[in-house]
Amino acid sequence: MVIGRLSLLLAAFVTGGCTANTAPASASPAATANPTATVASLTPAVTPASTPAASPPTLTIAQGVQADGPGKSVGEALAHNGGPQDLVNGILIKDADGRVWLCEALVKSSPPQCGEPRLLVLNIGPDAFFGDPGVHVADGVRWVDQVQLFGFVRPS
Repeated sequence: MVIGRLSLLLAAFVTGGCTANTAPASASPAATANPTATVASLTPAVTPASTPAASPPTLTIAQGVQADGPGKSVGEALAHNGGPQDLVNGILIKDADGRVWLCEALVKSSPPQCGEPRLLVLNIGPDAFFGDPGVHVADGVRWVDQVQLFGFVRPS
């Protein structure tokens, strides 16, 4: 359905040229034949699905390094804006797609999700933290309530 509308949108744009009609569309027969009016009516249906998502902020784990201390929240680490390595506290969640996130809060939905702010965790072992007996599991999602991770934080 969306592909058909996108094709119609493209055809209307090509045949109608690149000019914009600033007058409001009327209910007259001439307005319904105007390709610009067709483009305007299809734009809300196509725009949200076709907009690419920005890359999420990340935390790249520093392998072979042990750190100890109070650490920072995910929000505080993001406020540093990519400074030196940070020790970051949060909830570690492995979503149904296998991505690992460090978040400040867990959204109790079905399945559970990582609330904002959050960091996509890179360079973490496939079973790190998730083989422990304290791991929670629901709807294909696994999480650990309190962890500290040390690495490089990069904003999106």
